[in-house]
Amino acid sequence: TRLALPHLPAAWDNRRIVFLTDFHVHPTLEDAYFESFIEQALALRPDVILVGGDFVSKPRWREKAAHVLRGLAEHP
Repeated sequence: TRLALPHLPAAWDNRRIVFLTDFHVHPTLEDAYFESFIEQALALRPDVILVGGDFVSKPRWREKAAHVLRGLAEHP
């Protein structure tokens, strides 16, 4: 989706931004489920990836969420 933001500085013209949020990582969901979102985001060849909130449903699943998000850090 293209979004016009008239007050954004010109340096951001034609930049591709991907926003990821609300994964709600839970141990019953396979890593492949989350990895598909990461792959789709990276396939868009974004200039910036913004990571929102609600990635884990319970604090004890933070490590799994970190594992899922590591896929973003491994790509330039």
